[in-house]
Amino acid sequence: MSVKTGADFIGQNYQLSPAGVQALEHHTSTQQQDLKMLFKEGGENFEVRLTGEGGHLIVIETKRALTKMDCESFTAYLKEEGLDDIYYQREKAGMSGDSATESISRSAIYRLKLSLTRTLRQ
Repeated sequence: MSVKTGADFIGQNYQLSPAGVQALEHHTSTQQQDLKMLFKEGGENFEVRLTGEGGHLIVIETKRALTKMDCESFTAYLKEEGLDDIYYQREKAGMSGDSATESISRSAIYRLKLSLTRTLRQ
């Protein structure tokens, strides 16, 4: 699997690191498996083996990270993401010229269904 991040279905590879991952799990109707050991530092891909028919969930959660932004970068980010209300609240509070710290974590759930097709040979 590879994980991508971005908007409008245009993504770039997301660099997962073991230290930055809170959870990487494989769930089926009968079991849960921790997969954090599957990927290496700086790797963009990891392999998951699905063993059996049925529904499979791959769950990824990153640890919370803090990113500091100067006022220009933060204002551009708010406008780009359509967060006008936050922009106006900062302006109203006299904070539009202040830098900001963003707290972010990412979560993704991949839902897969595996079915095996058998062909009869005569």
